[in-house]
Amino acid sequence: MKQEYLQELGLSPETAGQIAAEFARELDQARGEWETALANERKEGAVQIALAQAGAKNLKAARALVTLDPDAALSPDGTLPGLAEQIEALKSQESTAFLFAGTQAPQLTGFRPAEGLSPGEDGSHEALTLAQAIEQSMQSTDDDE
Repeated sequence: MKQEYLQELGLSPETAGQIAAEFARELDQARGEWETALANERKEGAVQIALAQAGAKNLKAARALVTLDPDAALSPDGTLPGLAEQIEALKSQESTAFLFAGTQAPQLTGFRPAEGLSPGEDGSHEALTLAQAIEQSMQSTDDDE
């Protein structure tokens, strides 16, 4: 707000100058807060992009493990210093490697109900009940001995 505009509204030059100065201070403060928030959003976006490019399966979980220096600034190419090293460390640690694609899923073993299919009288396949499958597996181990 300009002092001249306020004077045209009928305010004295001193009052108009005080109001204009206060408005300029508030505007500068709001601009600074906005720029800080924008810089933080850009940093957060750079982290999300880097995690996605690294193959993170769950961005929110992987992001929780990344720590950023509050004073770190984006480089001209849009990356943060030290971020790539942190992501590589997360990918190589056994406790966090499962968060990234390209790691092998654990191999589960155990009873598989589909293995207990046996032909019915009419040639159709009917699944065995759990009790029948257990009995059949016990018979096959007895036969092996």
